[in-house]
Amino acid sequence: MASSTVSKKICTLVKIAQELRQGKSFNITRLTSIKSLCADLNAAEQFFLYLARLTHKKMEEKAKTSHLEVKDWRDYKTLVNKSVCQIEAYLAEPTTEKKQRLRDLLSNVQNVNNQYKNHAWGPVRIIQSMDVLLIEKALCGILRPSESSHWGYQIARDYAERYHPRYGNGGRI
Repeated sequence: MASSTVSKKICTLVKIAQELRQGKSFNITRLTSIKSLCADLNAAEQFFLYLARLTHKKMEEKAKTSHLEVKDWRDYKTLVNKSVCQIEAYLAEPTTEKKQRLRDLLSNVQNVNNQYKNHAWGPVRIIQSMDVLLIEKALCGILRPSESSHWGYQIARDYAERYHPRYGNGGRI
């Protein structure tokens, strides 16, 4: 991808981020340009790490979510912290052993949100922690480099999304 094209996309995303901070909202499809940016594996890995760090920081700064037990909240915070540390270690010096640790962590992270409820249209995944779900998507993006564009969009969308009953999930950021 040409440098000017990348620069233009990054400038657009920076502008969206600034306007979001000022209270403006956008249709979630505005984030699709992240897919092409995450086609560059190095950029994608850094993006996944950045959002994992932001998620970890947010968890450290906020109080327990009302629907969770104190023990679960502490366990989730510990799991997210461990995941960020392992992602940093792996990206600094990738080894087969460190990659296996990430795979093991991914399994643990997936278990947090591993409940499903059957509905007429099919099974629906019950999300106990959006923060842990973001870490799951970061790990998937790093462990599945051929799918980095897909996971880059998924994590960006979930990180930026603001739920509003008027739009339901998946509508606005």
